[in-house]
Amino acid sequence: MLSYALDPPDLNKLREGALLLLEVGAFILPKGYIDDPLKQELTFLGHVMGSMPLDVRLTRLIVFGFVFDCLTEAAIMAACLSLPAFLEVPYNDKKQKILSYVMRMRQAKGTFSDPIMMLNFYNEWYDLYCEDDQKKSRDYCKRNFLNFNRINEVASLVQDIFGCLKRMNIPEDMCRNGNPRTMEMSNTNSF
Repeated sequence: MLSYALDPPDLNKLREGALLLLEVGAFILPKGYIDDPLKQELTFLGHVMGSMPLDVRLTRLIVFGFVFDCLTEAAIMAACLSLPAFLEVPYNDKKQKILSYVMRMRQAKGTFSDPIMMLNFYNEWYDLYCEDDQKKSRDYCKRNFLNFNRINEVASLVQDIFGCLKRMNIPEDMCRNGNPRTMEMSNTNSF
């Protein structure tokens, strides 16, 4: 059917996309179609991935966050990874560059993990942002070499992700505000 389009897609790219969706669990091959990856059927996980405003790999991170009772943290990390980094590097001043590195390592809390570092920066910034004091949140960004506009974009995407989760009947107490410090995480069987 797609071959009749005005600008038909490259069949190899279509096949690569189908194989990626099979790899992440969004598709399943019905019996008898093992040699043809274009004959796949959408799984429940595929429906969840299709409803999220993220790459399928990052949506899978959110599903694992739900399973392991760390949904908010997984959603924030996925949002941070899907947008341009909100970290800034001061190229002109060597002391500032070293200070920037030290701040990042401090936020990583010994894990050497960029997603955990960004999660910790986001949580501290979000606490200040919720106080409705833009000056404090901007000062925090300046002190920690963060881009205020980009971290705002992350916050907006986090809210979009939680909106999608609410539409999938995830309990309100698991999706509130995208701030894990104000949430009571609970085990429920949603999705």
